[in-house]
Amino acid sequence: MKRILFYILFLLAYVPIQAQDGEEYRMELGAGIGMMGYLGDFNSSLTKNLQPMGTVLARYAFNPYMGLKFNISYGKIKGKSSDIKTYYPKFATTPYEFNNTLIDVGTTYEYNFWPYGTGREYRGAQRLTPFVFGGLGATYVQIKNGVKKS
Repeated sequence: MKRILFYILFLLAYVPIQAQDGEEYRMELGAGIGMMGYLGDFNSSLTKNLQPMGTVLARYAFNPYMGLKFNISYGKIKGKSSDIKTYYPKFATTPYEFNNTLIDVGTTYEYNFWPYGTGREYRGAQRLTPFVFGGLGATYVQIKNGVKKS
């Protein structure tokens, strides 16, 4: 029994132990809230009819140079013909208004020219670095027929 224990301890001496060498944290999660507005035919002011909007995002850093980000946003847009300064004969007697839902999704690839990072595990990393990015996105607007008020 002592011989078996000796061999086990002898073999364990050659197994590397890396308690502080865990995998570096690569995932970033975030959320945001803000105001969103529609600027067009039925809203001529940027600050009128502002609606709440929320965003959730996740970013994965492959290494200190490259990362991939995914985001999804949800908000509402609204406008009405009584707020406009332009004269539209069709809406002069019957005002028109809308309140629609907007969903936006996007994926972005980022490339940093210098290694980016803020922790000790990023040897030689910079907190500020030039970068380029590109991505794809799509926006879905749930359109409800406008309400004509008499």
